[in-house]
Amino acid sequence: MFLGYWAGVGRTRAMLTAVERRLPPEARVLFAGAPPPAAGAPPRRFVAVDDFLTGGLDLDRLRRARPDLVLVPDLARRNPPNARHRWRHQDVARLLDAGIDVWTTLEVRQIASLADVIEGVLGAPQLETVPDPLLAAAEIELIDLPPAQLLDRCAREVAAATRAPLPAMAALVALREIALRLVADRLTARSRAADDRARRHVGGERLLVCVGPSPSSARVVRAAGRMAASLAAPWFALHVTTGRPVTPAEQRAVAEHLRLAEQLGATTAVVAAEDVAGELVAFATQHGVTRIVLGMTGAVQRSWFGGGRSLVERVMATSGAIDVFVIRGGEPAAGEVTAAPPAGRPWQPYALAGLFLAGGTGLGLGFDALGVGEAEVVLGYLLVVAAVAAWLGRGPAIFASCASVLLFNFFFTTPRFTFEVHDPGDLFTLGVLLAISVFVSTLTARVREQSITARQRERRTEQLYELGQDLSASTGPLQIATAAGARLRALLGGEVGIVLADAHGRLRPVTGGDALPWDAPTQELVRWVVEHGHMAGAGTETHAEAPFLAVPLVCPVGVVGVLLVRTAMPELLQLPDRRRLLENFAAQVALALQRERFAEQLHRTLAEAENERQRSAVLSTISHDFRTPLAAITGAASSLLDGGDRVPAEARDELLGSIRDEAGRLARLVDNLLQMTRIEAGRLNALREWHPVQDLVGSALTRVERQLAGREVTVAVPDELPLLRVDGVLFELVLVNLLDNAAKYSPATAPITVWAASDGAELRLAVADRGPGVDDADKHRVFEKFYRGAASRNDAVPGTGLGLAIAAAIVAQHGGELRAEDHAGGGACFVITLPIEAQPPAVPVEPSDGSGGGA
Repeated sequence: MFLGYWAGVGRTRAMLTAVERRLPPEARVLFAGAPPPAAGAPPRRFVAVDDFLTGGLDLDRLRRARPDLVLVPDLARRNPPNARHRWRHQDVARLLDAGIDVWTTLEVRQIASLADVIEGVLGAPQLETVPDPLLAAAEIELIDLPPAQLLDRCAREVAAATRAPLPAMAALVALREIALRLVADRLTARSRAADDRARRHVGGERLLVCVGPSPSSARVVRAAGRMAASLAAPWFALHVTTGRPVTPAEQRAVAEHLRLAEQLGATTAVVAAEDVAGELVAFATQHGVTRIVLGMTGAVQRSWFGGGRSLVERVMATSGAIDVFVIRGGEPAAGEVTAAPPAGRPWQPYALAGLFLAGGTGLGLGFDALGVGEAEVVLGYLLVVAAVAAWLGRGPAIFASCASVLLFNFFFTTPRFTFEVHDPGDLFTLGVLLAISVFVSTLTARVREQSITARQRERRTEQLYELGQDLSASTGPLQIATAAGARLRALLGGEVGIVLADAHGRLRPVTGGDALPWDAPTQELVRWVVEHGHMAGAGTETHAEAPFLAVPLVCPVGVVGVLLVRTAMPELLQLPDRRRLLENFAAQVALALQRERFAEQLHRTLAEAENERQRSAVLSTISHDFRTPLAAITGAASSLLDGGDRVPAEARDELLGSIRDEAGRLARLVDNLLQMTRIEAGRLNALREWHPVQDLVGSALTRVERQLAGREVTVAVPDELPLLRVDGVLFELVLVNLLDNAAKYSPATAPITVWAASDGAELRLAVADRGPGVDDADKHRVFEKFYRGAASRNDAVPGTGLGLAIAAAIVAQHGGELRAEDHAGGGACFVITLPIEAQPPAVPVEPSDGSGGGA
């Protein structure tokens, strides 16, 4: 950073000369804005790119170019309205974040922490400033020129028509002195940080500044920033809310002062407490602060509850070993609570207090006419003062306290209807009435303010609780975003939108898309917020032209979305309480979204694990079940080929039958795999036609005739059963799988029973065996893919575990159910239950007349 005390001292020329002298010839240097021609300027071996400044620095283009160095003149300049950032120093900060070195120029009057000092020298505020933390990260090179030579250079080299007005010689001397002192203080601070830390406290110096709505707070904050910079120490800016009503103007002032402190490098905080001094000292003690910075004015304000002492006096009395620095100013003290003028008509609360007093006086006169004593009248006035304090606030209550003493003296003490006091006892009564009235009014007003604060906190807590309830009851990003948007919209009374990333990482608005635009500027704003994790948009320094505020949804793993908020007064969203509320809302929404992402990730992981398990089971089962019949087929075929004509006919027939049986077994296995693939793909289309139950059972028994050879098969299917409207091929496959399962899991000579029955509404068709049966725990799981019951887990029974799963899926496709039950007398019984549909009309059969001819 090439620093000068005024334009014309040669900052840009010194920067260009340094490029020629210090950088190697092969270094790639980009100059953001062509430098003005100057006599005797060194040759330019760098690339000048004017268009980088067309709408602010073209950050994307500079990142892609990846130069060794970028030269950016006039660091404090404001960007054009269409730029991404409001200030050029924000563009430079983004370049530094991207790892690109920057050289720049700056005037000392453009340093933010010196704004009040410069205003005192030049007599006008500086509108373009640079925050101090950016200076702290820079190497500063002072470009100095005596003021007389500066005036002579400007007169010789700058045309009179384009020459900016120069300040007086005394002002130039003062600015030069400030620049020299700044560089000297910086060197001192670095030296102190390097080798003097051992002489200071173990934790180093820490500063705390109290921030309030007073205009002098800005001056106090800048002074604290300069002090922290000179000490190279961290510092805090604290605002204490006491619960008293504040105006929107005061809220905006506090927000601006806290933002100024953040720009100067402070850590800001807002706490609620009745005792400002006590909270300041407590905060300082908790955070290891060694210096407290306060502001004081000529008209020192004193507190009733501080023993008549001002805020500065109360802090100094309780600060202990903490040093207290007081910044003198002409405005109310920073942090000192000042009375806020009521909104609307300021005289109304006092007029209402007067009506209360008039009513109380009228009642007192009525009681006095009835002979009631003065003590009761005094109690009546105290009641009026308490009511005024509870309903109208502190100022009207103090007014009512003083007015009640005057009214009591005028109407109820002798001599009446005058303000004279003859009886010393009356004087004591008036003094006691005044003291108690002020005390009661102050206490009541204090309770009222605390009640307002408690209600506000309760409302915020209730809102956060309700949001948590809504989010906990929501599933899926869309429901979460909808619930959060509706809750925040009801709270702020504006328009709310939420932007999330889809499955491909593209940002898309999920709520509020109709009310909030999703154009190119909005998308650029959202991308910036996601990339940097900071607020941007209306009321901020980044994308300030945007009509809404963008709040990042930050969770421990990063930014998961962006909350867009548009209200009639966007600057109020930067107020401390509104900003905390927005951040809390955004944090809850982000955690809910992250929870949903974790849940989806868990489901995917479990699904992948299940798929992997099933894949392993399929490979294991198929390799086993394919190997056995293939080995039998290979062995039989080899025997036939090797034996040739020497193989006896009976043996040949047996080997050929073995090949046929094993090939059929392979065909059934492949058929089951194909059917399961169709079922999982949703392509199992049943071509339903009317079939007699007897035909379906007979066809299935024919297909498994060889597996059932040597068994007793009992078929109990009545002829009067209704027809079934099913897919004959698929339903035959169901019965084949059930019969094959019964044959495999029962002894070779055990009987198998097939029976059917109907109750008019449903038809039950069952296949029962005399095998080991199905355990109760497996009666539902046997219909899962690749699951095999306890009787087959030792691999003694071949199978893939697909037959029952396919059968259950086909039955379900027909609107029925397949269940596993216990067979009376032992074994398993698989029962198919199907609904009976309306039967087709009967086809009449014409009797034959035996003539063999037609009519």
